[in-house]
Amino acid sequence: MRIPLSQYGLIALLNCGPLLATVLFGWSAFEVLLLYWLENIVIGLVQIPRLLCVADSSLSLHNRLFKTAFFCVHYGIFCIGHGHVLLSILADHTDAVTLLDAVMLQLDKNLTLISIVGFGIVHLFGLRSSLYTNNELGDNFNQVMKAPYQRIIVLHIALIGGGIIATKLTDPTYLLILLIAIKIGADIYHSQRRERASSPAQHTGSNTDTNRETTDDWNDADGA
Repeated sequence: MRIPLSQYGLIALLNCGPLLATVLFGWSAFEVLLLYWLENIVIGLVQIPRLLCVADSSLSLHNRLFKTAFFCVHYGIFCIGHGHVLLSILADHTDAVTLLDAVMLQLDKNLTLISIVGFGIVHLFGLRSSLYTNNELGDNFNQVMKAPYQRIIVLHIALIGGGIIATKLTDPTYLLILLIAIKIGADIYHSQRRERASSPAQHTGSNTDTNRETTDDWNDADGA
């Protein structure tokens, strides 16, 4: 099942905040990457209801709540560490001394707030799709818990690497635009994964297999 063109447009539109900030307001590589770091916080918040609702029958309610709380603490530490790495690498391109200072300066920009709302909309659509299909990764709680880390590590290594190169350029605008395009492509890819998981063909195939098994059981019973 393909994502409708309107949804492609939505993903691109809601990622236009950093693009406009780069082209019109001359945002630095650090400001763009810090905005995407803030998106990681949004991803973590959206992940909480996904974990609470994943269809893993092997977990008791107590274990599910404990593991979800563990995710919140661990993911929070992971994001803080990621933020400090970002700040240490690109410290020469910001007036902020601490990560908290950098975040407060970033949140003072209107485009940052608009972009965060946009990111939230995109990831809430993903949450809706995941809950509808009992999560695109299946019914394994641990797999679902690992998903945000896998996405962030791969994507942000590419973004930070590109950001470091951008700081060495006299005019980094075009490279930053390329990095933003890569980010949009990654968002579309993850949306495609969710759409494939919720494809009617998959459900139909599952129902067909179930009906075939039921028919075989009846035939065996008749033969007996």
